[in-house]
Amino acid sequence: MSRVQELRQKLRQHPLAQRAESYWNSLQLREQRLIAVLGAVVVVAIIYFAMWQPIHNAVQRLETQKGAAQQQLLWTQQKIAQYQQWQSRNQNKSSPSGSPSQRISTAANSFDIELSRIQPQGDAYLVAIDQVSFNALLQFIQALQSREQLLVSALDIAELSTPGAVRVRKLLVEEAR
Repeated sequence: MSRVQELRQKLRQHPLAQRAESYWNSLQLREQRLIAVLGAVVVVAIIYFAMWQPIHNAVQRLETQKGAAQQQLLWTQQKIAQYQQWQSRNQNKSSPSGSPSQRISTAANSFDIELSRIQPQGDAYLVAIDQVSFNALLQFIQALQSREQLLVSALDIAELSTPGAVRVRKLLVEEAR
């Protein structure tokens, strides 16, 4: 006899199995079928609620987490690309050439500003302008700081009678450190 047949034989000899078999045989055929169908439904329900549903819920949760992780990865890649562009732009900026007074004159000429005086004062330069439009002055200061890498540490301006025009009494410019 094989091992399976031995186990089956022992199971049939067990008192509980004998009572269940006698109860089963005492039922009518219709009742036996009803219990068999009910047993199949219970087995399917156990498989669904104990195995399928938890696995399905876990898969859905992991898919949601995957989507969030993919969005975060995309955002990170975009920020890396932006940073690399910013870094390459900053590396491509050449350091300005010439003395600070030459760079001040170059920036003034690019905005058609006539400087009345450039005077060295220690590490800085004192610049005076008789008449300039206020907007051109702002652009000039921006160019000094961004393009020529000079720092404006002091500014004294006076309003002129011409609308939008100012006189620069003192523009103190020094090398950015």
